[in-house]
Amino acid sequence: MLLPPTGSYQIMNLKESKIMTNHVEEIVELVPNNPIEYVQEIVYLGETVSFSRRTSKEIVRHIVAAWATFWALKLYC
Repeated sequence: MLLPPTGSYQIMNLKESKIMTNHVEEIVELVPNNPIEYVQEIVYLGETVSFSRRTSKEIVRHIVAAWATFWALKLYC
């Protein structure tokens, strides 16, 4: 097994890790007694990723984010 040079590796954050699959869900434990959560959809790089129709949820999410930004900036006007 080849390891990267010292100090250049990353540690996986198991609390933030999730699994999305269209297959049968199995219990996945990379660390004992810490199963990774299965989800139906996830927001990745600002876009909703899922196997089902997500267009309406994505539009609503963008509208809510736009209004939140508008009201946050309105205080400065």
